[in-house]
Order: sequence, then C-alpha cells, then structure tokens
Amino acid sequence: MNPTSAKPLQKKPRSIRPMSPLLLLDIDVLLKICHLLQQDGFIDLFFLIQVWFPFQTPEAINKLLHNLDWSKVHEVIEPFKNLECRVFNNFVKHTVNIGVKGALCYHACKKLIRGNNPTQQLHTLSNIADDDNLCFLAYYVFKTIYDPSTLKQNGQILQQKIFESAEFSFDLEKNCRALKGRFGKYNRFWLDRPDIFPQNGVCSSYVSGKAHNMDPYGLGCGYREIVTATCSECMILMINFKVFRGY
Repeated sequence: MNPTSAKPLQKKPRSIRPMSPLLLLDIDVLLKICHLLQQDGFIDLFFLIQVWFPFQTPEAINKLLHNLDWSKVHEVIEPFKNLECRVFNNFVKHTVNIGVKGALCYHACKKLIRGNNPTQQLHTLSNIADDDNLCFLAYYVFKTIYDPSTLKQNGQILQQKIFESAEFSFDLEKNCRALKGRFGKYNRFWLDRPDIFPQNGVCSSYVSGKAHNMDPYGLGCGYREIVTATCSECMILMINFKVFRGY
C-alpha cells in the first residue's frame, strides 16, 4: 500500500460518561435528596432532574418520577412566582401525559376542587385508586362530594380498607393533610361546592339509634377516632370534615 495514498487515521469518538458523583447516586439516595429540595421550592428539584435524567435508563427515570413525594407538591408553588409556576405546570403536564400516578392524582384533585369536568377526573382516580393510597382516598372522598348518594357505600369501602390495610391506616393522616392542603390551595375557584355534611352534625345511624361515632356538636375529631370508628358513615364524614373543613 502506498503510504501517501492511505487515509489518515481517525480517532474513535469517546463515549460521554457522567463523571459527577451526583449522576451515579443510587436512586433511593437521590429520592431523599429530591425530598429535601422539595421543601424549598420546585426550581432546584427540576434542575436536578434535568441534569440527572439524560444519563439514566427509562426504568430509573420512571422509578424517580413515580416515587417523588407528590403529596406535598402544592405546598411549594406560589402563584406570584411566575417562572416556577410555568416550569412546574409544564412538568406536571409531561408527567400526566406519560402516566405518572402521583401527577395524575394531583391533576385530578386540582380539577375536582375547581369543579372542572368531575366525571372525567373521578374516572382518572378510579383507574389508579388500587395502586396508591392517596389516590384511593381521594377517589372516595371526591366521589362522596359529587355523588352524595354513594356516601354509605363509600364509607363501608373506606372502613374496610382501614381495617384490612395497616399501610393505608398509617398513611391516612398524611393523605388527609395532603388533600386538605390541595383544597386550601385551590378551593377559591370552586363555586357552588356541594355540601354533604348534615346540618346537625350527626349521621343517619345516630338518628336511627344505631352505633354512632361522630361528634353531634361538630367540634371536630382526631385521626385515632377515625381509624377506630365503628360507624362507616361517621368515618367518611369525619374524613371529609378533616379534608374540607380542617378539623
């Protein structure tokens, strides 16, 4: 071979590998970092995900998105922070489109609190209720609000869930607070909200002389009273009191 006619040697392109220790962190450790970042706002969390995700597998990305603490996302978003709101809303839109359950639940709750297309939003919650405790609670709480005729049936379902699932019972206070927080954030847009609460603060079981747990004077209740209630109708009314009236 004529040396002068030989093609010059070409360097093989080097693969780009993430060198930052942050990008190599175990997913469970990264989730703890995300939890800490969520306490101060959304922008820092978003930037972390933006830097991290190009070097990850789809499985790792899905695990991160599905395991973010979606119960508190409403706490760090303020309407006057225009950039943060736009970034957050786009993030929620994307995660809803790819079927992240926490995002679907958050979006459906927000729409239900504002009274927007409740039938569709309840359908969304019903599809994911069996996979997530917050979704399960949200579905039956909002279903009771929009269809009061299902109150007794929904109460029985929630009571059975509390008695059979230690995890659901343990998470009840946290999840009630999450729904209460979302309601407090968005309820100013909910006009003509239906009201399922009896005027005298008692359920039909009390009137009929059967077992009753709800305070007839409407002075509120504790979460321990809810999980130990023997009357399913009282139980769901007390849960709704916690979510929509805050006591």
